[in-house]
Amino acid sequence: FGEILASGPNVFAGYLADLAASAAAFAEPGWFRTGDLGFLDGEGYLHIVGRANETLVLPDGKKLFPEEVEARYAGISFVKEIAVLLQDGVLAGLVVPDPEAIRIQGASRVEGLLREEIERIAATLRPHERLSGFAITTEPLPRTQLGKVKRHLLPDIYARARAGQRQHH
Repeated sequence: FGEILASGPNVFAGYLADLAASAAAFAEPGWFRTGDLGFLDGEGYLHIVGRANETLVLPDGKKLFPEEVEARYAGISFVKEIAVLLQDGVLAGLVVPDPEAIRIQGASRVEGLLREEIERIAATLRPHERLSGFAITTEPLPRTQLGKVKRHLLPDIYARARAGQRQHH
């Protein structure tokens, strides 16, 4: 896959009086950098796989799209929200539990249940997609108006959540 570039009469010509921003926004004259990553299939259809600025690069150089990994872990019934981030060079999860689902299951050991479910799902994933740890928070994940996770804010929330926990994962 690679960066998706756009060209045509619908693409703006550049930023007024800001040559540096214009140069950064265009790969070459007339070809706008969308910030999306994708590929063309055998029939010529474009598939968008993620945003270039949201790609996580692991220490071994493997690239990961956080939304794909989050979608796999989001199937845990008592998880309201989950986001993945790189923490100290490893993939970690920030989990917002669903209090209602936990109450229905009668779960008292939320951390243990989460660990078991995360490990169960991790067993179905490629090694670089497996969480090495997680933190539980009751804070809703910060989102843009479009519902995208504000990833740059996750490390601080993760650190606060870890500081509030008694055990290390």
